[in-house]
Amino acid sequence: MTGKDSFSEDTGLEIDALNGEPGVLSARYAGEAKSADDNIEKVIRLMQGNPQRSARFRTVISLYLDGAEYQFEGVAEGEILTERSGGKGFGYDPIFKPTGATAPSRKWK
Repeated sequence: MTGKDSFSEDTGLEIDALNGEPGVLSARYAGEAKSADDNIEKVIRLMQGNPQRSARFRTVISLYLDGAEYQFEGVAEGEILTERSGGKGFGYDPIFKPTGATAPSRKWK
């Protein structure tokens, strides 16, 4: 838009059992207040009793540099836990366990 060099990114949580939700709405999944606690509670409620737990964090980065646009994507596969694990971390970390991990992504006490 400005023609100047710029960088942007967005990360979203995609849950297979919820048809890819919350996706691009991850920050405001439970409302415009953007409450991480409310978002986590909504996911736990919607996933209650569902055995399909697969999910992923997807990050897309766009770089506009010297008149050219570059796009990058990164994916971290994992699963949604049935309850919070730990009280710290960022966003959905307390309910996301990366594939191959023996503990949730941010199990800090």
